[in-house]
Amino acid sequence: MPDIAERSRRRPAFKFHIGVEIVFVIVLFIIFLGMYGVGEVHIWAKLAQIPVSIVLGIAVGQLPGFVLLKLFQKYDWRPPKRTIVVLGVAIFLTWLESVTEINLKDFENDD
Repeated sequence: MPDIAERSRRRPAFKFHIGVEIVFVIVLFIIFLGMYGVGEVHIWAKLAQIPVSIVLGIAVGQLPGFVLLKLFQKYDWRPPKRTIVVLGVAIFLTWLESVTEINLKDFENDD
């Protein structure tokens, strides 16, 4: 009978898996939450934003994900340090999104 150490080596580690359904529900929730505070809403335009936001999120997330992958492969940091780096990149990308959104809204209002 194999001992506990051998069984734990054979068993895969805990893997965090997010399905497409969860991402879709989160995007819908954010869009509906944004619609709650607005007076007049174009429902079809808002629903058309769902696939666009998912595709753009995947496309924009590829570059930072690849850079983080290469960084973590080059330097063998402990998990707390990796977590801090990932959170820092996430905060930076959120800031970048808000700055870009403000500039786009200013550009749209100029017309």
